[in-house]
Amino acid sequence: MKTLFSTSYFKVFRQSLAFITTLASMMIFTITNAFAAGYKPQVSPNFNNPIAQPMNDIAGIGLAIGLIVMVICLIGATILFVIGKIFHQGKAQEKGLSILLWGLFGAVILTSLSGLVFWITSAFFISYTPPGAPA
Repeated sequence: MKTLFSTSYFKVFRQSLAFITTLASMMIFTITNAFAAGYKPQVSPNFNNPIAQPMNDIAGIGLAIGLIVMVICLIGATILFVIGKIFHQGKAQEKGLSILLWGLFGAVILTSLSGLVFWITSAFFISYTPPGAPA
């Protein structure tokens, strides 16, 4: 039985929609770049306030806890994979490997966050200097 979605009209509609969205995204990208190139407000952030350092500390604690939990999960996934391999349990082996690969992906993302923060703060000269400290 033919439906509306299996007809050639729907295929043409999908292709047209894909073309229109691609064209719209290219136009938005071009307009954004044009405005970014011409607009330079010369505003620099001031991180010498009582809220910035505690927020930095909270972010650092969150990153550290995330990495510790990630390592514990990776160890558990490795143990699950090895037990599945030793006792020929395909499901345990499959789940352990899946958790291990997703955990490694998550660890890479968490680790790259600290590098991204370092790059942003050094590239845009963002730093926190406590009040009264030598510059």
